[in-house]
Amino acid sequence: MKKRKYPLSQIAEIKKRRLEEAEKILKARREALDAAKEDLATKRKTLNATQKVKLEMLEKHYAKIKEGTTSDILERHDTYMKEVMNVKLSEEKKAVDDQKKVVREAEKALEDARIERLKKNQELEKIHMHKKEWTKEVQKEIDSEEAGVSDELGTSMHARKMKKRRK
Repeated sequence: MKKRKYPLSQIAEIKKRRLEEAEKILKARREALDAAKEDLATKRKTLNATQKVKLEMLEKHYAKIKEGTTSDILERHDTYMKEVMNVKLSEEKKAVDDQKKVVREAEKALEDARIERLKKNQELEKIHMHKKEWTKEVQKEIDSEEAGVSDELGTSMHARKMKKRRK
C-alpha cells in the first residue's frame, strides 16, 4: 500500500520557517534592548560624575568665599559654573532622558516580538495537531481497507473450500 503524504506539509514548513524568523527577530530585539540599557547605564554614570564634579566645584567655591577671595575670581567661577557646568549637566540629563525613551521603545519592540513569536508558535502547534488528527484518520482508513481485503480473502478461501468439498 502506498504511504500517504500529509497534504499540508508545505504549509507546515512555511509556518516553521516563520517561527524561526520570529525567534531571530526576538533575539535581535533582546540584544537591542540590552545594548540600549547598557548605553543608558553609561550615560547615567557620566551624568552622576558631572554632578559630582559640580558639587566639588561648589564646595571649593564656598571655601574660597570663606577664605575671602577677590570678587572678580568669584564672579569668573560663578560664570563658569552657570554657563559651562549647567549646560553640560542639562545636555547630559537630556541624553539620559532620550536614552530612557530608546529603552522604552526597545522594550515595546521586544514585547511585540514576543507576541508575534507566540502567534507563530500557536499557528505551528495548530498544524501539528491537525497532522496528528489526519494521521489518525489515515490510519483508520488503512485499517478499514486492510480489514476489507482480509474479509475478501477470507470469503474467497471459504468459497474455494466449499467448492472442493462439493466435488
